[in-house]
Amino acid sequence: MVAGPGAGKTATIVERMQRILEEDSNRVVSLFTFTRTSRLDTENKLKSALGKTTVEQAPSSVPRVSTLHTFAKRLVHRFADAVGLTPDFIVLNERMGETALILAEVIEDLGIAVSTETLETGLSSFRANAEWPDDSKLSTSESTAVISKFEELAAFYDAVDMAGLVSKACIILSNNAQALPPVHLQVDEYQDLNPADQELVHLASSNPSSEVVVVGDDTQSIYGFRDANPEGIRTLWQSKEWTQMALTVSHRLPRHILLAAHTLVADRDYLGAPSNLPPGDGALITVLRCTTAQLQAKAIAAQIRRMREDSQNALGGALCLKDFMVLCPTANQVSNVSTSLTEMGIPVRTAKKETMPDSVWRFVLLMRMLSGRDNLALRQWLDLIDIAPTDVQEMRRKAQGKDVALFEWCEQYGGIVVTDFLKALERLRAAQLVTAEFQTALRATPGLILDEALSKVVDDSLPYLPFSGRIVTHINEAYGLLERDEPGLDSADEEDRVLVSTMYASKGLEAEIVFIPWMNASVMPVPGRDELEEERVFYVALTRAKRDVILVFFESYDSSNHRRLRNEAMSPFLQKIQDHLHIKSIKAADLKKQ
Repeated sequence: MVAGPGAGKTATIVERMQRILEEDSNRVVSLFTFTRTSRLDTENKLKSALGKTTVEQAPSSVPRVSTLHTFAKRLVHRFADAVGLTPDFIVLNERMGETALILAEVIEDLGIAVSTETLETGLSSFRANAEWPDDSKLSTSESTAVISKFEELAAFYDAVDMAGLVSKACIILSNNAQALPPVHLQVDEYQDLNPADQELVHLASSNPSSEVVVVGDDTQSIYGFRDANPEGIRTLWQSKEWTQMALTVSHRLPRHILLAAHTLVADRDYLGAPSNLPPGDGALITVLRCTTAQLQAKAIAAQIRRMREDSQNALGGALCLKDFMVLCPTANQVSNVSTSLTEMGIPVRTAKKETMPDSVWRFVLLMRMLSGRDNLALRQWLDLIDIAPTDVQEMRRKAQGKDVALFEWCEQYGGIVVTDFLKALERLRAAQLVTAEFQTALRATPGLILDEALSKVVDDSLPYLPFSGRIVTHINEAYGLLERDEPGLDSADEEDRVLVSTMYASKGLEAEIVFIPWMNASVMPVPGRDELEEERVFYVALTRAKRDVILVFFESYDSSNHRRLRNEAMSPFLQKIQDHLHIKSIKAADLKKQ
């Protein structure tokens, strides 16, 4: 199924799942989504239609609604021994540097002159495409050795990287046709999946009794930097093995936005490009041409205040702040606009995740070691208790050489410093049932940072004792390091604030009124990025509005020709749809009048 913005693809999927489950609630029915936000949105719609119990109590290990990585993780846990892991394996936390740590050990063991950043990029590309990038400056034999050594070290730590979950799930399904029962499978945003993800979908749906619906829109393919494969949906569309369906009518987009969006991509031959277009009604998209970059946020604030006074929402009530959304090309501009709007008294929210303090991360490592013999957590702790890096590497190599777990080796040969820490860990484990004793033992643990951030987290964690695994989950969810089971950091904020986001992060979102500032030729397309994908990014941003979109750019000065650029300063994407625009000049004096 190919469906453009506002064509009702999510509603169609949800209704299909609802009808299948109404016929037989024991059927294996699942939806794979690309993002956590999409998962939560679809899951909440299903719960509203079918009830919480029907959605949450799936009759098999296949979740009703999940991201592809969550599905892969469940499958790998179930068949861990088939891919050389234990059922208690850990997923490397990339944001906290665990993948980089193992890659640093790869570099050390292989003696190659390359950065961990280069290897992370190469590993990501290999996981997605089964190929190492050409610009990595590694020979074929070196890149092969890197993958082999990384897998060896990850197995030693009983760990797997996030993208590696998909690879291992593919191995399981390739070798065990009975791993999954017949399934009614829905796959959303297929164009955003990389080739490995799409192979997992193929394998998950390979049972002849399975029924599969794949939904995509190549016009909204904006994740090339994640190796997304929009060709996948085109291949299925041309295949005789699939039944094709196109949802061609947009039920959400106002016609003046739909017509502009069509003009933007009309010459690109996308499957999901707007069709069945309504006749124009003369309405145009408003563009604010500010005399300076600094006026953009002020112009947006003035528009929000005026529209809240003079306009109503779709239900006839007053417009709330959360009815507005501001979408920027880059994260720096999100920060700029957010700060400016806040200073002008406009409450905002952003999708930025809170960074986990180092003290809290150390506490997470401790809880992981209390929950189980987490060798990677121990490996990281060895760096925190005054052991020289060369000695840590030697300890790790000796444990590997003896084919024993790092915990086991440290217990036998770790030395005084390591032994003292392991004793402190045992005191913590013994004290988990008594809050005061646990806090006393915690303060005496070598390597821990006792600060305000940790104190708050410890206080919040005490009710979960002695279940240290739940503490780890709770903290990782709070900092956005783990997908929540309930609405949280990734869900729509119910507070009445204006959402300020990047255009990339707006996928799947919508608002009554959308502002898109920084639409200058020097800014959009963002320098250094693929121009065709940037055009699709703007297309996605343009089609988030349920009622109206207001574009903003600023005049600039051409020093080489000694002249001021007015309309010439706007992005080539705006120039492409210029017949659909009404451009208004905004000066500082105009805003003072308002």
